[in-house]
This record gives sequence, C-alpha cells and structure tokens, in this order.
Amino acid sequence: MLRVMRRAQVVVRLDGSDGAWRDARFYADGALVEWSSITKTVTARLLATLARAGRVSPSTEVAELLPSLPLEGVTLLDLSRHRSGLPMMHPGASTGLLHDPCRGSGDRDFLERVGEAAAEAAQGFAGEFRYSNLGYSVLGLALERACGMPWIDLVRKWVLPVSEFPTVTVSPSPRQQAVPRLGPFRRKPWAMSDGAYRAAGGLWSSFDDLVAYAENSLVHDSASGWFLLRDGIRYHTGQGRDTGVCVILDGARKRVGVAHAMLRTPDTAKRLLERAMFDRLG
Repeated sequence: MLRVMRRAQVVVRLDGSDGAWRDARFYADGALVEWSSITKTVTARLLATLARAGRVSPSTEVAELLPSLPLEGVTLLDLSRHRSGLPMMHPGASTGLLHDPCRGSGDRDFLERVGEAAAEAAQGFAGEFRYSNLGYSVLGLALERACGMPWIDLVRKWVLPVSEFPTVTVSPSPRQQAVPRLGPFRRKPWAMSDGAYRAAGGLWSSFDDLVAYAENSLVHDSASGWFLLRDGIRYHTGQGRDTGVCVILDGARKRVGVAHAMLRTPDTAKRLLERAMFDRLG
C-alpha cells in the first residue's frame, strides 16, 4: 500500500505487513535519510552491549576516561540517561535558525576546548533529567577511549553489523542525502556526523535500514535510550536542520512505526506516526 503525504515518509509494520507513504520528490530510491537523535538509542544499546561483554562498566566515571571533562561523580550510565547535568549543546555553540550548532565539534581539541566550561555548566544539575546532545557526544568519546576504536566501528561490530544494515554510515555522499533543495542547490544538514556529535545524532541510512533497525529494536526489547510513550510503548524522536524523524516500538502488538519528514515543524513526524499507528490502525 503506497500513499503520498506531502514532504513525509511514514511506514508502519504490523505482523509482517506494512503500509508506506512516501513523497518521491524528497525520498528518491536509494536516498539516505538522517537518523538525528535516533542515533542515541544506538549509542545507549552499544553501552549496554559492551557492558554485557565485559568491555566497559556503566558505573565508570567519565573523568576516568576523559580527564579533560572534570565531571565529578558522573558515570557512563548517567550520560546515557541524560542525568549528567550537561547542557543540550556545548558552551559557545552557535544558535539561531541560520547557524549550525555542531560547527567546530570536528576539531581534534574539541573536548579539551570545551571540557571545563561544559563541566561548569553541568554543576547543580547532575542527577536530574536534562536532555543533552553533548552528553551523548561525550558518551561516544568515552566508549572510544575505553575500547580503543572509533565509535562508528564499535557500532558496526556490536550493534549494526554491515551484513544486516548495509547502508548505515556517518559519511553519506551529498548526492545520496535525502535533503530539501533550493532550486538546484541542496540544503546542507547540520554537521552532526562530522565530529564529536556523531554518537548523538550522526547516523544516516536508507529508509529501509532505519525500519530494519526499528524492527531489530523491538526484538531486542531493550529500554536503553528510549522514552516511554504509554502502556509499555517506547519511542524516540530526532530533529535535524530540515528533517524530523520518529520511531515507535509497540511490543504488546508486535509492531513498529517509523516516520521521516522534511521542512515540517518539530514533532510533525511523531504526530504523523501516532496518527498512523493508533488512530488508523487502532
């Protein structure tokens, strides 16, 4: 079943069947979509998987692995639960609709440059829920330090093997990116994939591989990194410069939903998906 929804792509899979809506003007065959903060669920599962394998301990304090970020008493588990106290973005991040908040995060000295200011900004908030892209970027860097491998290599080895998710990448070709255009020009996404923030929001893949990850997460049955929507139903959203994404896992009914939208208001993908999963299908 194929329907067109303006500037959006939505898929709901229930008991092996699926309904899909796609706007081919934005989502050409073979295009790669931005996962944005859905990436956080991958990083959270990576921490849990490495812990079960004895490679890291969730109770390890961040400062043990990253001395340039003096977060007293804050653990890897705190980072994964948004309870490190760290702010949404690093101190000094660009703000406003026309600016990339991730700019500069690809510098080798990024953490050394912002570490002390970030730790100061976290004071008084540790232990409280404070949604943080910076916290997940730090978690990715800490796992790299603990395991001696780049974050994306750890993800490919432990969470998203190439054999099952062949298109997943943090370095998509601009020609493959599903992004809006202004005339002949492609809009450039924020640099989430280019530096420290990749563990918070840097993954891209085909839409099919994103759906496959959602289905895998339902089977995996892990709460790590996901938020509770209601009655055991878990979800996560993501927002890039021009794109929004939502994944919903309904374990009781054994169905998943994925929505990806462009040039829509924040939370549009979540509203579309909730309507498709619960209003239309019941």
